[in-house]
Amino acid sequence: MVPLVTIAKVIILSIGWNFFIFEVNWFGHNVLLPFAALPDSEEIYEVPIGSISCSTVGSQSGNRICHLKNLCYSNVFNSFLLASDDDDDDHHKLVRFENVVNFTTVVGSNSTFDYYLSSKTFTDMRHYRKLMFFGSYHLLGQFAPNNIAHDIHDFLLPLFNTLTGLNEFQLDTEPSRTLLIYGLVPITASTRSLYSLFSRYPPTLSLDVMMDESLVCFEDVTIGLSHDTIWYQWGFGQPEGPLDDRKVTSKHLQNFTGYVKEKLNIDDKSACLEKDEFGILFSRKSTRVILNEIKLRESISAQTGMTIRTLSFEQNSLEEIIANVSCAKFIVGMHGSILILGIFLPPNSVLLEMFPYALNANHYTHCRTWVEIKGMDLKYVSWRNRNRSNTVTHSFEGLYPGLTVTEEKRLEILASEEVAPHLCCADPAFRFRLNQDTIVDIPAVIEILLGALEEQGRRANVS
Repeated sequence: MVPLVTIAKVIILSIGWNFFIFEVNWFGHNVLLPFAALPDSEEIYEVPIGSISCSTVGSQSGNRICHLKNLCYSNVFNSFLLASDDDDDDHHKLVRFENVVNFTTVVGSNSTFDYYLSSKTFTDMRHYRKLMFFGSYHLLGQFAPNNIAHDIHDFLLPLFNTLTGLNEFQLDTEPSRTLLIYGLVPITASTRSLYSLFSRYPPTLSLDVMMDESLVCFEDVTIGLSHDTIWYQWGFGQPEGPLDDRKVTSKHLQNFTGYVKEKLNIDDKSACLEKDEFGILFSRKSTRVILNEIKLRESISAQTGMTIRTLSFEQNSLEEIIANVSCAKFIVGMHGSILILGIFLPPNSVLLEMFPYALNANHYTHCRTWVEIKGMDLKYVSWRNRNRSNTVTHSFEGLYPGLTVTEEKRLEILASEEVAPHLCCADPAFRFRLNQDTIVDIPAVIEILLGALEEQGRRANVS
């Protein structure tokens, strides 16, 4: 087992089966936690015969879901195995099957489940210790772990939609499957608390259960996610942007947020009636810092007549943030993953997304796309810093794993007024500008916010 002290020093982003090291706090989240160990396991002496069956769910042909019995992971071959009955002609059979089903919904990321079909005799011979985990599991991959926008858009919303379609999620019952995540990244407390809502037992990282034994088997495993709820592609093969054939509806998002609030015991219908109107300012502590945050908060409060609550992952739990968002009239925040929690806003609310210098709001429209889904009844507005003197930049070092920026490129980036459209994920100009801190133009932001609030107020009066 890799020592946890070693794990805690790195964050690793997995795309497919390639792993890239990130610094801790890259995404600005709180302390890392290891996954919990799974219950109901015992050592076995013979590998069980495995099986696989796949089908399509939902409205798209790519929505492939596979159910596997006795899926095993081999630390000898560093691969998944299904044991088959012995072949009289070949007791050493090992046949590889590739691209069986997608681990994620990330368009173009090529993260697929592959496995070997192995004869029972060969599997038993090559693995001196074997461990079986009983119960039902859903196996997920990893992409940008501990980034809550990816967690919700790429995994949990699709998972909820998938298992609801299979009649495995009900508000009044506990999840029937435990989440098993194939990857190496310990998750933060806030991320873990969200994943736990969709898991029978605490969600478990493969690293915690696939290191000690030579063969680890799982009694019942489902792999695959419906793509019906995704609305965005992250820049593989083309610059990021909304999907042309998106199927997601406001009902998808409202069912998801309703489930989450039910599990967190958030009764916003009664709680919101007891509170004065307020807005939320999302704060960041490491990168994309609002350098005049206190003045911005005070000015927004004075101009709107509302209390402004400052929230962040560093200072608040996920439950606190969702409970507050569920009653808020508006959110103001810098471009970043926490804005996905705006899906919990009540109708007729406003989301104002702010962008650092040189980042064009029209090139990064993940938030705008979901806010403008018909039936959400929300208003999206944005502000972009166009004043170079109001930005504070940071080092070019450590922008992305393995990325080295030449002096010539650095000068080009510093001279540029706008980051050009780019692919995921290592564009140096984007990474550099994404990290910078900003002195916000307070009068401009307030003007945009007040206009949006006035428009939403008129809509509410009409309805």
